[in-house]
Parts: sequence; structure tokens; C-alpha cells
Amino acid sequence: MNKDKKIGIIGFGNMGRAIAERIKRKYQVWVFDKDAKKIKDLHGIKVAADLVELINSSDALILAVKPQDFGEVLNELKSHLKDKLIISIAAGITTKYIEKRLDNVPVIRVMPNMPAMVGMGMSCLCEGKFASKEDLKFSKKLFDNLGKTLVLSEDMMDAATAISGSGPGYFYYKSE
Repeated sequence: MNKDKKIGIIGFGNMGRAIAERIKRKYQVWVFDKDAKKIKDLHGIKVAADLVELINSSDALILAVKPQDFGEVLNELKSHLKDKLIISIAAGITTKYIEKRLDNVPVIRVMPNMPAMVGMGMSCLCEGKFASKEDLKFSKKLFDNLGKTLVLSEDMMDAATAISGSGPGYFYYKSE
């Protein structure tokens, strides 16, 4: 049990919710989403009033926002981060981009897929330049709660996104 480890999740769409639900038994989970409707009636998950409260209440932050909203979220985070591990699940957003925007913070990039909702997902991870081996090990252990994990080099992440992210949907489509 790692209930002393606090995980903050920014963005509570389908994947943010899936991650929170899968890890809440082992970690203290905090969430924030600008759309208050998405974060009402939660059980075993704490809701932050704003990004500052979420950051201050978390040891690591999972950025579960859509790529088109990513720049705005990074701008809001930048002045409040204090040695936090940033874990991004945004498709197509590189660790280098995040490191540059947030002044060289430790970043882990993860691409989970929807079977993670039931603990049968496949998550591919890669580490940024400033992430330690401990950061990668922690992130892998965290995402093992969603199914299987695989560590890749970042140059393989876009391919992993295409196959792992779209593969289950394609399989379902073909089986229909």
C-alpha cells in the first residue's frame, strides 16, 4: 500500500477517471477538472478546488487533458510546481516539449489504452531527460494497476499510440 503517496490528476475525462478508479485503493488520489460536473459524487477520491490546491496536495501529477488544452494547462502549472514528477498521457506531446515549457522538470510520458478501465490495459512509458530511474520505476508500478506496462524509447511512442490506443477499437470493429 502506498496511501502515503499522493497522486494528482488534472483532467477527469474517460482516461483520467479510469486511472483514478484503478489506483485509488493503493494511492491517495486528488483530482481537478474545470468542469465541476465531471468530478461530483466521487468515492475514495479527493477533489481539489483549483490547480494550486491539487499541486500542493500531490507528490506526482498526471496530466490527463486533451492535447489541444495542454499548452494552457502547462502555463497554469508553471509557476506553482515544486519538484513534482509530471506524468503526461497526452497523445503526441513529447517529454522535451513539457520539459522546455516547465523548466526542466522530471517527465514521464505514458500512453494507456481504454482496456485500462477494467485493469486489462496496455500502457507504454518513456522517460524524459530529467526523470530518474526511480521516477520511471514508480510510474511503471503506478500504471501496472491498469494492466501491463512496457517501457520504450520516446521515438517509439507515436507508434505505440497508434497500435495500443487504436488497436482495441479496431479489433472490436472487426469482430462486429
